[in-house]
Amino acid sequence: MGNNSSGSPMTLRSAPADRTLHLLACHADPAVARRLAALGVRRGVQLRLLRRTAGGGGIVLAAGGRLALGRELLDALEVEEVVDDAE
Repeated sequence: MGNNSSGSPMTLRSAPADRTLHLLACHADPAVARRLAALGVRRGVQLRLLRRTAGGGGIVLAAGGRLALGRELLDALEVEEVVDDAE
């Protein structure tokens, strides 16, 4: 019993809302990637797209906090859905 990744990489923008996701990579500008890492959003972390916002952005739950991210940043974050073995 445990969590496994589904093996289907996608951008966070195209990911389903309200699902547990695993961050595979950040393809953003290095300064932006460092800022996200300082906020706890780094490769390997689990996150959840809580809801989409106007303009293509979204509210993301990661590292115990909520972040509002714009469309371009959601496109720069590569994720995969986490599936539970117990299901």
